[in-house]
Amino acid sequence: MNAPVALPTMAPRRSPWPWAIALGLGAGVAANLWMVSIAVRNGSVPVPGDIQHELVAYEDVASAHRAAAALGWRVVLDTCVPVPAAEATAACRMTVHVTDAVGHAVSGLRGSITARRGDDARFDREAAIVGRTDGDYEVVLPLVRGGLYRLDVALDGGAAPWIGTRELLARESGTP
Repeated sequence: MNAPVALPTMAPRRSPWPWAIALGLGAGVAANLWMVSIAVRNGSVPVPGDIQHELVAYEDVASAHRAAAALGWRVVLDTCVPVPAAEATAACRMTVHVTDAVGHAVSGLRGSITARRGDDARFDREAAIVGRTDGDYEVVLPLVRGGLYRLDVALDGGAAPWIGTRELLARESGTP
């Protein structure tokens, strides 16, 4: 009476999920490798400053900045010119121009520049600012490695000490 009916045989259907998971993991690994390559190409991060010191001595730091601003000086650092040195591969010579609020050159100053990196304190350097001509000063930074530096500038010898901060992107010697 009722004979069994043969069902047509179908090939087993494959699920796309294993391929989607593998593709997603591959995209994640590729994105991480891309970010690592960007991080390796860019030498250092900016130094945020000595936050601990600024919090402990907030009033002293704030009054020093107010006194420096009250002087009205304009302090300009020229571009870093590479200097060949035996132990410093990114050493550079900079000219510091100092003018007062009226635009006259300020002479008779002395001071220092501290170059600090955000990634490794071993590369931090300090150099003295030496007077050249009226209002022009020179500093040779013996930088060991290229990268982004925070420059803490301190000048004495005027009506009050002047302090300020600049940034410097130093190149390795031999690179454009």
